Formats: sequence, structure tokens, C-alpha cells
Amino acid sequence: MRIWTLQLAKWRLAKSKGFYAVDITVKSGRKELAPDWDFLMAYKNSTKDATAEADYTVKYLYKLERLLDSDAEVLVSLLRHEDLVLMCYCPAGKFCHRHLLAKKLQDVGMMFGFDVELCGELTD
Repeated sequence: MRIWTLQLAKWRLAKSKGFYAVDITVKSGRKELAPDWDFLMAYKNSTKDATAEADYTVKYLYKLERLLDSDAEVLVSLLRHEDLVLMCYCPAGKFCHRHLLAKKLQDVGMMFGFDVELCGELTD
């Protein structure tokens, strides 16, 4: 299976390719895959430097670990799609949780016997 990332505003691109697309934002998407408001806002109000990114990363990956422990099927079910697109509001090329989730899903895939290819940002 292949995992792509995409800015939410470009969702039509994923749809046109017939890919399974998931909104992973706290505002409009799947809350269990989204960052929590507290550490999202802490990052948005930070200098967005390496320390802020590291802090956010630790908190988001911890959330995903708790999800894996409590309900692994949420993550595993995403791996059952041939092409998965993880979408949020961040522009391409910026630090973003969709890249952290893609990597975590690759790790989960190894645990559950899925061959996962990270394909980067979906483009025309």
C-alpha cells in the first residue's frame, strides 16, 4: 500500500485519482488522528523552531502510541487501502503531523505485515 500527503484544499486531486483520503485535522477531521488542541496551539503560538517541532512531535507520537495500544484497528484499517492520502491544512513542504502519521503508519504496517511505501506529497 502507498501513503501520500496532501494539503486539504487540494482534496479534489485525491478524489480524481480514486484514492482514499482522510482529513486528519482537529477542526474538521478524524479527531483520533488529529493533534490535540493544546499542543497544536502551543506549536502555532511558538517560534516554530526545532525545539517547538520536537515538542510537538513527542506529544503527537505519544497520542498515536496510546491509540495503537487502545485501538490498533483504527490505524490498521487505514493500511487496508491501496492508496491512502493523509490531509490537513498545512502547506506542502512545511513541518506537519501528516508526515509524522505517515511514518507511524509505516511502522505499524511492519508490525502487522503490511508493505507500506511513503510516496510524499500527492501532485498532478
